[in-house]
Parts: sequence; C-alpha cells; structure tokens
Amino acid sequence: MAKLTGHRYGKARVRVMKVLRDGPLHTLKDLEVAAYLKGDFASSYTSGDNSKVVATDTIKNTINVFAQQHLGEETERFALILGEHFLTRYEQVDEAEIQILERPWKRLTVNGEPHPHSFAAGSEARMFTSAQCGGAAKTIRSGIRNLVILKSTGSGFENYPKDEFTTLAETADRILATSKQLQPVGPDNFVPDG
Repeated sequence: MAKLTGHRYGKARVRVMKVLRDGPLHTLKDLEVAAYLKGDFASSYTSGDNSKVVATDTIKNTINVFAQQHLGEETERFALILGEHFLTRYEQVDEAEIQILERPWKRLTVNGEPHPHSFAAGSEARMFTSAQCGGAAKTIRSGIRNLVILKSTGSGFENYPKDEFTTLAETADRILATSKQLQPVGPDNFVPDG
C-alpha cells in the first residue's frame, strides 16, 4: 500500500479590494490572497473521505469576510488573523500559510495637491506578505517584488578588491539600476530566497 508523505491544499488568487476611509481621505488596499492548509487530510487522498477537508469555497469566502472585518493599513496583521482563524476553527488544521500580494495605487495630484480619493495604478512592484501559523509558532515575511529602480548619478563603485582578472575601472559617479523579478505565485515559490 502506498503511503502519503506530505500534502497541503488551499485557495489562491482571491482578489480583495477595500477602500479605507478616514473622513474625506481614502486609501486603497488591493490584494491577491492565497491560503494553504496542512493537517489531517490524508483520508481525502487515500480513501475519498472529505469529512475533514475545508472547502476552497469556504476558504475564499472566509478571506472576503475577514477582509471586510479586519483588513486595515497593516497587511501583516490581516495575514496573521486569517492564519490563526484556520488553526483555531478547524482542529484538523496543523498549519496555515497565508500569502498576499498587494498592488500599489498612486494618489493623483489635482491643482498641485494630493487628491483625497483619486488614484492611478502604480508600478508593477508588489508588496508581499507571507504568514505561517502552526501551533504556537508564527512567522511572517514581507517585502517588495518587481520593483525597478534607477539612480542617474551619485552611485560610485570604488575601493573594491582587484586581481589579474579585474578590468573594471573605478568611478565615483555612475548610473545604478536594478530590479527584483516576481516568480509565479504558488505554494512553493512565493517567499523570496534569503
């Protein structure tokens, strides 16, 4: 008889858009959320018994309801609240991983002033948050992906080690440009290395 050595499942690409209102000043939270669960679900794979499987539709609806109730400025807090919910609500869940990508929106300027509730889509950069909740342990990682930056001056490269293979001349002024590319979102490649 074959033995199931590892498994997890969940719901990805749940789109959430929330307008945070502070009087006339609005802020947008535009998220793509994924929730992955690990736990005692082996019977679903080995004998077709789904009695412990949380439906992906339930996971999606939970994300949407919790976004309405709990999503604020801090995406990390929202991720932890979601992860903790799946751990405490379903005893068969041993670990919940919540992954979130956030699209930035830039406030428009009207007559030289930031407009309180008009926005344009920002760059392709995405803030990310990944929260893992299991038992008493919680870890969270956040950062920015697909960010492209350029500095047109003031970025020197000097005083570096040289040997017989070095051909690069030192300079006190050069252009600096860099980017971090986004990999496809999935359960095994969301969080960046190191």
